Amino acid sequence: MAENIPTEVTIPYTNKTYKIGWMKNKTIRKITQVLNSKAKSPKDEDLVLCKAMALIVLNGYWKIRLFYPFLWRWYAYVKQYSDYQILPIIETAKKKAPQIPYFLSMTYLTGLKDSLATMSREEVERMHREQS
Repeated sequence: MAENIPTEVTIPYTNKTYKIGWMKNKTIRKITQVLNSKAKSPKDEDLVLCKAMALIVLNGYWKIRLFYPFLWRWYAYVKQYSDYQILPIIETAKKKAPQIPYFLSMTYLTGLKDSLATMSREEVERMHREQS
């Protein structure tokens, strides 16, 4: 993996810049939780981008734990960043997510799976009958 040199990203129509480093596992996991959460109203769907931006900017277990509830509300209700303004942060974070090691690990783990080899004779016969 390349050096963890933060990239400075400027929010359009503002002078505010944020430094975005390599995404940590906890950050990626938390963004996944935000994306998978059920939106109760259309307004909640608009808040997803502000929540993701807060997670990307914080990018660390303790920072997320301490500041995330306040920061996403600051972005959503006080700063009122639009989708266009949040887009550069999300684009930079996408480039800084370590995806190749994850996909390689999952591929290797699939090869180590032995659940198919431990099927009983009855299970194999039932599977063949269902396919026919």
